[in-house]
Amino acid sequence: DYTTLKQCQKDFQMPVVRKTIGTIGFTLAELDNAPQQYFGRSFCMVEMFETINSGGTLCIYMNPLRASNVDAELEAQPIDARAATTRNEEDKRQIDGFIEAMEGGFERLNATITRVVKESAEAILEKQKTHPKMVSMRKAAFGGFVNCVVWIAQLHAMQKIGRSI
Repeated sequence: DYTTLKQCQKDFQMPVVRKTIGTIGFTLAELDNAPQQYFGRSFCMVEMFETINSGGTLCIYMNPLRASNVDAELEAQPIDARAATTRNEEDKRQIDGFIEAMEGGFERLNATITRVVKESAEAILEKQKTHPKMVSMRKAAFGGFVNCVVWIAQLHAMQKIGRSI
């Protein structure tokens, strides 16, 4: 979304955003450093859900240590799209209106994202069990470190999950 949608401009239109996410067909959600901060942004929640809903690929990145603690983190702080925020109150109204109007509303969105995050964590941990040395290999990218082996494993897992929702 960063390179496609205009940032910090007041031109937010939910139908256009949904179409754009569906057209792109791929979303990378980095949940490594502060997943609750990510889940606290309304747009991020819709972006994840719409990627899945449109048949796109949702790739969730987190390191194995974070993945091993996902259940406890989500138990302590469940995903709650209704409590998520935006910079602009009108954008929040549009997003919440979209969620409320869809079948299952907030409960469906929260449950879907929770399930996909947990399934992604399981895929990461499974890959770590089968390839422990490869999982520790790292490659510099975009000014940080991306665990390439885990990311690729997740991509394949998320393609399977994303298409079955």
